[in-house]
Amino acid sequence: MGRWWLLGLLGALPAGAEPVRLADVSTPGSVVNTGPMGLTAMEGYALFFGENSRELYRTDGTPEGTKLLRTLAWRFEPLGPDNFGWQPPPRLAVLGASAWWRGPEGLWTTDGTPEGTRFMGSLGLAESPTTPVSFGGALYFSAGSRLYRSDGTLEGTRELAAFAMKDLGVTPAVEAGGQLFFGCESETSGLELCRTDGTAAGTGVVADLVPGFGSGVPRLLGAVGDRVLFSTSAGTATSPRRLYASDGTESGTVLLHATASVRDAAEETIAGMGLAQSPTLLNGAAYFPCASEATGEELCRTEGTAESTTILDLNPGTASTSPRKPAVLAGRLVFQACASLGVDHGQECRLHASDGTVGGSEVVWGAKPFAGIGMRAGLSAVGNHLVFYGHQGGGSSSLWATDGTQDGTRLLLQLSPVEQFVIADLRRDAVVFGGKLLFPASDGLRGLELHFTDGTQQGTNIVADPTPRRGTGRVLDMAALDERLYVTSHLGAGQRLIRLDGTTMAKNLHFATNSLNDWIQLAPFQGQVLLSTASGLWATDDSATGIHHVTGDVSSARIIPGGDKAFLTVGGQLWRTDATQSGTWRISDAPEGVSEPAYVQGSLWFSGKTEDGRLEPWTTTGELGLTRKLKDIHVVTSDGGSAPREFTGLGALTFFSARDQAGRELWKSDGTTSGTVRVADLRPGESGASPEQLFAWKGHLYFWATATEGVTTLWKTDGTEAGTVSLRAATLRRAATADGLDDANFVAWGEHLFFGGADAEGGRELWRTDGTEEGTVRVADLMPGVDSAHPNALLLASPEGPLVFAALGPTTGRELWRLDSPTGAPSLLAEMIPGARGSNPSRLTMVGSTLYFQADYGQGMTVYKLAGLISDTFPPRVSCPPNQSVQATSTRGAEVRFDDATAYDDSGEALTLDASHASGATFPVGTTEVTFTAKDLSSNEGTCTFSVTVTGTSQPDAGPSTPDAGGPPPTQPPDEDSGCGCQSGASSLPWAMALFALLGLSRRRPRVTPR
Repeated sequence: MGRWWLLGLLGALPAGAEPVRLADVSTPGSVVNTGPMGLTAMEGYALFFGENSRELYRTDGTPEGTKLLRTLAWRFEPLGPDNFGWQPPPRLAVLGASAWWRGPEGLWTTDGTPEGTRFMGSLGLAESPTTPVSFGGALYFSAGSRLYRSDGTLEGTRELAAFAMKDLGVTPAVEAGGQLFFGCESETSGLELCRTDGTAAGTGVVADLVPGFGSGVPRLLGAVGDRVLFSTSAGTATSPRRLYASDGTESGTVLLHATASVRDAAEETIAGMGLAQSPTLLNGAAYFPCASEATGEELCRTEGTAESTTILDLNPGTASTSPRKPAVLAGRLVFQACASLGVDHGQECRLHASDGTVGGSEVVWGAKPFAGIGMRAGLSAVGNHLVFYGHQGGGSSSLWATDGTQDGTRLLLQLSPVEQFVIADLRRDAVVFGGKLLFPASDGLRGLELHFTDGTQQGTNIVADPTPRRGTGRVLDMAALDERLYVTSHLGAGQRLIRLDGTTMAKNLHFATNSLNDWIQLAPFQGQVLLSTASGLWATDDSATGIHHVTGDVSSARIIPGGDKAFLTVGGQLWRTDATQSGTWRISDAPEGVSEPAYVQGSLWFSGKTEDGRLEPWTTTGELGLTRKLKDIHVVTSDGGSAPREFTGLGALTFFSARDQAGRELWKSDGTTSGTVRVADLRPGESGASPEQLFAWKGHLYFWATATEGVTTLWKTDGTEAGTVSLRAATLRRAATADGLDDANFVAWGEHLFFGGADAEGGRELWRTDGTEEGTVRVADLMPGVDSAHPNALLLASPEGPLVFAALGPTTGRELWRLDSPTGAPSLLAEMIPGARGSNPSRLTMVGSTLYFQADYGQGMTVYKLAGLISDTFPPRVSCPPNQSVQATSTRGAEVRFDDATAYDDSGEALTLDASHASGATFPVGTTEVTFTAKDLSSNEGTCTFSVTVTGTSQPDAGPSTPDAGGPPPTQPPDEDSGCGCQSGASSLPWAMALFALLGLSRRRPRVTPR
């Protein structure tokens, strides 16, 4: 038979095909600031943090050599130019070929490769380590009240002293004379200067400069020779910080100057100056800003002894030169003298040069020496030039270089003012690498990106922009119904609902101006999808618009489908609906304060207020008079009641979490007051065990709860106290939610229950249980060691598998993984963004045999589909035109034309469509059924049928008894006795054969396109 092909816009997708991008859910791309910070030179490359320390990069100074090593924290929205929210990057400690730093939950390390960038946790310690410091081939840090030395391994970490290293300033530790100096707090003294040579015997307090429990609070400046330079106070907030040097002994710790003081590092940091006290070495002496009452703010010089320490009073008397951060150029000190510390007052800076003596010092140029250019504090040397930020008229920023003369001062790069509140000092935020200065800047065309300069105009340019323009917006909700996917997304100006049927053609159904603070939800119900927005309740349909407004009486409601009705919670009130306006009304006998609703055991269970304002458990069938309070669990009004939540059915019982005098524990109910009881007091006392993520499976309830030890572990219960037990309580812990990631959910597959768990050896990984202690095991260690894959968004594609989830891989970012058998090993399913960045997939939803999900495509979030994950056994959906009734135009019936059927398939693949009868054929008097049949590439068939009724004369007609194929009607031979000379019997056989041949011709198959 002949047939027409119905082609989906994407064409056919074979099994195992790559993910296909369907519909973007983000706004047009906007500039993203990589914001490179924490630049640190390594052997052959440099490291830096980006996007507010959410990412770690490496660079060799070229575009192709600038690569993301790992995403450290996830977020849907890109980092915009909100520089007031900028936080200082972690401080890197270089140990051999690796770098170490402290993150929110422990130590991290990198060797410059994606697989070598790993979370190391606490290195086996009970408390999280402080920021590490590198010295003598080892790391030094504190955990709790102890000082540790470590080679970066669990076995190589040992305690050095019973006091803690304190990070007291912008310079946490200084190496001098083969010793490491740092601030510490011991049991016999306050915050004082301590030292270590890497041994327990060589570790201790150097000198108790403020005897007893008072604190000198040392601020480390740097080293000169074998001595450390630091400032300390007399123990009061108003005491001046005097200048000291030490060789690591009490007798060798001396006051360098009787009147000279150093500004507190905290003041410099607040002013945006960062390392303002860091000394500059020239010819064996250290130079740095200091002050005294007699000289004002000037430059100090010292070789580490009192005799060699002087104040260079460049502006004689009490007036101040106000020097900032000296640099060395051509054997001379060059420094700025600025009247103010603030970064908005760069025009007040002057440039000085000095050989380290008063007589050998001079002003190179004044405040605005040329074209209105002023300097911002901070100089950095590269080659034969000093580089600094300048300001022109109107406050615009620019990068300048100087050789120490006015004629040798030139503009290198015009900058965007985005750096105003991020970049304050090149000495802090730049690094010399490969003979060039790497620094962050914005040229106005891109965001805050990594640049380089060799001190010349032609040698100044951008290194790379590793974070291209990216849109904002994301999927809010997904719902599958009848081989279609309904998606709500936030686009900045509002929220929209689209419908997808496997093709790239998304149908826009609704747009609302809801902000993210307004509740918007999708819920399949009775063959349609309900949509709750700020403008009311909507329902999808098969009309041209695809949606209609149900009622405006409820807005921003939460929808809970329940049998032949759906429940709605609106502002603490309970409503019900049958998806019609007349069938939407408030359940008048329901209490106020309705929350935590769940449809269980044929009723809605929820938390509602009592007359005295307490929250207690209630149930309702949705009918008037059938709403009742289950029990007064917690009658203490000041505590707000029992506040029940997470209602979950198991057999004839409903379990939930509630609080009473024993704290928040697990409860159960058979729907009666007497049958509503606490299951067990898992954590005696007022705190309670706080059970969460209740999940019913194989006659037991599984949940997480915090027991007496204060750790959250996995539990199961059969509803009795004796039958409530923990699983692997000694080692297994809940995989707590990571920054920007949803928690992993429970998913049942055959004889196993899968979930995200954590232990000390494997971090946060995928786990499974068969309900026994020995059958509760880690599935795989995707991120080796204590590093974590952070699995979440678990989805079972079909009863036979596979299990699909999002996780981090050792050489990939966060992408999709699959588990093909319950006891097998996971493998990478799809990588939407190759490399370390990851697409962060979420909202995994199966529609027929096709997986849909949200992921980042590099410039914003989009909806992907992946076909071929499971066998396609789902038939296409076919929608017929409406039934037709026409009047006969002859004794043979009437010619009837009808609209084409529409068909779609979850995969969006090519379909074939057959029609049993053709539009335009002649239909006989009576009713004829017309059937359309759609077939996909897996031979699944979907059909629809409509009727054509022809009414009129019932006189006999010699024509055929079925609708004609569309050609001219055949001539009917006359009867034998009609006088025409024709004969019946054998002589009429050719006519009959011609008739049957005509009826056997294939009908015309109409082309149908998906909607």
